[in-house]
Amino acid sequence: MSKIIYPTWVRVVLAFSLYALLNVVSGFLFQWLRTDTPAGISTKYLYSLSGPTLSLFTHMSYFLFALQSLLLIPFLLLGAIQPRARYLCALAFSLIWLGIGWYMQDLF
Repeated sequence: MSKIIYPTWVRVVLAFSLYALLNVVSGFLFQWLRTDTPAGISTKYLYSLSGPTLSLFTHMSYFLFALQSLLLIPFLLLGAIQPRARYLCALAFSLIWLGIGWYMQDLF
């Protein structure tokens, strides 16, 4: 079985597209947690799974989202460009995503 090797620009576009999709899915997750869960269940800590998408629901919205995305974009680019660094970049991306979400969940 041969391995498909995509050009670098395709990997970069795919990385940014998946980042946009991840933000859309986490936005829907946040909306679902805010509206469709019973009142007795505490879902505040599950908000941290939404990462920087939570900033779109605050008073600073797009500005704060852009600043938080600046922390994640280098790991997207490095993981797309350097195949040897993919696992390390995925780990750093995940930790920063959860760290931003943990910081932001205190606002809700």
